[in-house]
Amino acid sequence: MEMHLEQQGKLLVERLRGFGFEDDTNVSLFQSVVEGFNKLAMNMNHDNKSDFSRSKVWLMKALKLTSMSGLENSPIPIKTLRSVTLNNMACMYKSKNQLDKALDLLKQAVADSSQDEVPHQQQAVSHSNMCAILSSLGEHEQARKHAKVSD
Repeated sequence: MEMHLEQQGKLLVERLRGFGFEDDTNVSLFQSVVEGFNKLAMNMNHDNKSDFSRSKVWLMKALKLTSMSGLENSPIPIKTLRSVTLNNMACMYKSKNQLDKALDLLKQAVADSSQDEVPHQQQAVSHSNMCAILSSLGEHEQARKHAKVSD
């Protein structure tokens, strides 16, 4: 699975160089690769809590793809994919009790998802995760604000 995803990622980068972001196949492949990187990372982390560093590598690859220049005007739901990746990274850091790092990632996710480009459901996930982290840090008033937004 890892090797297949790695090959897909390399193919994607080559296709983007040749055909750009407007090609329908590239849009579909881009979304599939980023989602695949996220799923693999989260499965690794869930199946084996000690596999944090390998999981982090896959999420960093997904984040790097969502940060490519030229995506701003493409039909790719880039803000949503980035938000999902940031939330997944935050959940991994939370599982390692690295709450400050998780909070930083969620602040990015909330800031990115405050625009109309991200579906309400994904915005709610970011705020719900932010609520959990803030509550764990004893910031209950701030947590309550994010809980209200996540409804």
